[in-house]
Amino acid sequence: MRIFISAILIIFFLLVPEVYAETNNRVVAYVNDDLITLYELNNEIEARTGKTSEELQELNEEEFFTVRDQLLDMMIVERLEKEKIKELELTATNEQVDSYIEGLKERNKITQEELLTELEKEGITYEKFRRRLRDELGRRNLIDSEIVEKTVISEEKVMEYYESHKDEFRKPGKAHIASIFLVPVSSEQSAELEKKGKEILAKLKKGEDFSDLAREFSNGPGAAEGGDLGEITLTDVDPKILGVINSLKDGEVSSLIDMGNRLQIIKLIKMTPTEWTPLEEVKANISELLYNKEMEERYNEYISKLKENSYIKKIL
Repeated sequence: MRIFISAILIIFFLLVPEVYAETNNRVVAYVNDDLITLYELNNEIEARTGKTSEELQELNEEEFFTVRDQLLDMMIVERLEKEKIKELELTATNEQVDSYIEGLKERNKITQEELLTELEKEGITYEKFRRRLRDELGRRNLIDSEIVEKTVISEEKVMEYYESHKDEFRKPGKAHIASIFLVPVSSEQSAELEKKGKEILAKLKKGEDFSDLAREFSNGPGAAEGGDLGEITLTDVDPKILGVINSLKDGEVSSLIDMGNRLQIIKLIKMTPTEWTPLEEVKANISELLYNKEMEERYNEYISKLKENSYIKKIL
C-alpha cells in the first residue's frame, strides 16, 4: 500500500511542473496571426505594478481584474503597432538606436560604463534595453509617418480657440486703493464710530488730506502708511467692496461703508481695468495645445481602425 501511495506521489510531483507550464502558457488573446500568453501578461503586470498577479489579486481582487484587462488591451495595441511597423518597414535601425543612446548619455552626462551600471541596478541587460528602445523608436516612426505628418494646425483654428476661450487669457483688473478702517472695540462703540466716520467724511469734503486722516483715525491695515493698501486684484476683493470700487473714479472717495464688523472709507487712487493677453503672446501655446489634442484624437482613431481591420479575440 505504501509503495502504491509513493508511486502516486512521484507521478503527481512529476506532473505538476507540466500542468503549471500549460496553465502559465495558456493563450489569453489572439491578435491576427500573433498570440499573447498568460505568462506574458503576468510578466507585464509585475513589470508595471511591481507586484505579481497573485500579490495584486490578494490586495484587491476588483482592482486586479481592472489592471489585468487594461494591460491586456495595451499589449494588444502594442502587437497591432508592431505588425504595422513591420508592414510599413518602419522598424528602427541600429543607427537610430545608437544615436538615441548617445543622446541619452550626453543629456544625462554619463558614460557607457555608468549607463551599464544603472541598467544593472534596474535588472535590465543592455541587449534588452536596446530591444525596448528599438520597439519604442519604431513606434515613434509609425506615429511620425501615420499621424504627425498629417496633423496641421491652421491660423483659423488658433484664432477660433482664442475667441471661444477668451476668459482663459483675461488679465483681471486691479485697483490701487487707500482705506480708513474704523473697527469697534466693543458693541457700545458702534454708534460712536458711525459719528466719527461721518465727521471724517465731512473733513474730506472740506479738502483735508486722506492720508493724514487715515494716520489719525484708522485702526486697520495700512494706517501708518496713510491708509495705502497698495494694488489689489479685483477678483480677490469682497463683492461689496468691489461694487464700491467700481462706482468710483480715480481720486474719488467712497461714502461710509458698513461691513458688519467695521466701518470703512475707501479712496480709489488708480484703477487698472480688465485686459486680455494679446493673441500674439499666446499663439504658440494655443497651437501646441491644439496640436497635442489633435495628435491624441488622430492616434485614437488610427488605433480604432487597426482594431476594426484586425482579428482580435480575448480569452480571459
